[in-house]
Amino acid sequence: MGRQALGFLDPQLGRVVEKGMHTYDSDCELTWDRFWEDIDHYYLAHWCDYFGMAIILRDPIMCHFWSIFYEIIELSA
Repeated sequence: MGRQALGFLDPQLGRVVEKGMHTYDSDCELTWDRFWEDIDHYYLAHWCDYFGMAIILRDPIMCHFWSIFYEIIELSA
């Protein structure tokens, strides 16, 4: 139901993935070319979030807990 609502707000969402579209799971081979091809603003945002959180919290266990918790929230939204 949420995907349908988002598709209503933005017509580009909810489309069927076609052959020419970029997906992160189209080629899972671990190479430098593939790694650099998949780097985007999400990676930068996650690294900056983790770095800022590490400066504020200064506790590795809490940092890892917060990162996992944040990913669960992100995936569920």
